[in-house]
Order: sequence, then C-alpha cells, then structure tokens
Amino acid sequence: MSELDEILEVVDLDNKVIGKATRGECYKKGLLHRAINIFIYNPKGEVFLHKRSEKKLKYPGFWDLSCSEHVKPGESFEAAAKRGLQEELGIEMKLEVIIPIHRMDNNTGDYHDNELVVTFKGIFEGEMKFDTNEVEMGKFFDPNELPQPVTSWFLEDWEILNQS
Repeated sequence: MSELDEILEVVDLDNKVIGKATRGECYKKGLLHRAINIFIYNPKGEVFLHKRSEKKLKYPGFWDLSCSEHVKPGESFEAAAKRGLQEELGIEMKLEVIIPIHRMDNNTGDYHDNELVVTFKGIFEGEMKFDTNEVEMGKFFDPNELPQPVTSWFLEDWEILNQS
C-alpha cells in the first residue's frame, strides 16, 4: 500500500471527526487531519534530526524533526507519537506536550498540508533502529549548528519551541 492510500480521519477545527479520506485525498483537497511531531534531545541538550528517505513524497532527502506521524483513525495524539517512535526509530521514551497548532502550508503543488498537530519533546539516550523507508540517517546536533536543508514544518515547530 502506498502512503497516499493510508486512511486518515478528517476533522474540524475543534478536532471533531467529520469523515475519513485517504492521505492522498487529504493532501489533494487540503482536508484537515491530525498529525504529531516530536523533538528528541539527548542529556547534553543536542537535538536529534533525521534525514528523510529519498522515497518520501514530500521533502525527500531533507533533514526533519526527530519523528512525525499522521494519527490513525481512532488513535490519540499520544498513541500516534508512541507508535511513530517505535516504527521510525525503534525506541520508547517519555514525552511531554509542547504545543498543539493548526498548520496549513501555502504550497501551490499537488500536496497541501492542513493539519492539527500536537508537538512533543523528550530526552533519550541509547540506540535507535531506523525504518529505512522513512529515515535515511539520523544524528544529534548542537541546536546552534543545525544541518540544511530542513523541512518547512521543522522550521515552524523549531521557532515555536524556541519561543516557549
């Protein structure tokens, strides 16, 4: 199954489910759906970023948040975050909510993100096992020396994180 065939819940601005659609349909029509983002830090205060697989539809090969996932039907934001950590990085960790936001991109291409996003953060020390369909590589970086290029949603969340 292609990632565009994944079924997502379509929600209103109050996070009430109003229907279901494929990820592809959500992107094409700009339908509001749910997602999570995670920033992982190590005990030294470095932030973990992953380089997106070249197989990804959006921003292939770009550096991105530590982890991000769409929320599956019937799943909570917290459950999606735990699933994402396990699926993409092979880890479990305690998470803290930073901020929920409504994100809409201004892309004129084929994919339009319109998401209710809850962003989490946490501290992790240990080994990770990457899902190579999602993650090409990952590394902890000094927050003042981040790699380029990075995704637009990384920049948006990074700005919010550093304002709080």
